[in-house]
Amino acid sequence: MEFGIFNSICMPPQIRKEYGADAEHRRLLDEIEYVKAADAAGFKYAWVTEHHFLEEYSHLSASESFIAYALAKTSNIHVGSGIFNITPPVNHPARIAERVAMLDHLSEGRFEFGTGRGSSTTEQRGFGIEDRASTDKNVAGCVLLRQIFNDSGCAGNGEGDLNRSGASTSASFGDSQGLV
Repeated sequence: MEFGIFNSICMPPQIRKEYGADAEHRRLLDEIEYVKAADAAGFKYAWVTEHHFLEEYSHLSASESFIAYALAKTSNIHVGSGIFNITPPVNHPARIAERVAMLDHLSEGRFEFGTGRGSSTTEQRGFGIEDRASTDKNVAGCVLLRQIFNDSGCAGNGEGDLNRSGASTSASFGDSQGLV
């Protein structure tokens, strides 16, 4: 059996009241300490969320930065994206592929990739995505990611219309067969 933790950085009113303007900064550093403790205890995974436009639930909108920092501060634990949203215009799948490859290289294979389309209409609408379109855009992004890691290359018009072509994504550190 393997053990893991889930990082989300909740910001309930009592935390804001207790720590004031420093609350979010303190919570970010607390979550890093949580990952370090899990690493020291022999946990296998730390899964890090990506959420946007939420007030209390999760304040990890730039999770790739948090992940890179957590990987640099630990030695053994695998740190994963739970999730990187690959729905344009939130993130273009080509940029996610570049981030995934970079995190994989710099962590020497300790990065784990997970993806999805986001958890709520609040997040999707914040980026101008209508509910009906989010699933189709996400599926197209998954297909494109698989092509990038198998064949290397893609392009898009920024509106979610994705096409294959040459791209500058570096190969991953390890075997990418399980990525998508």
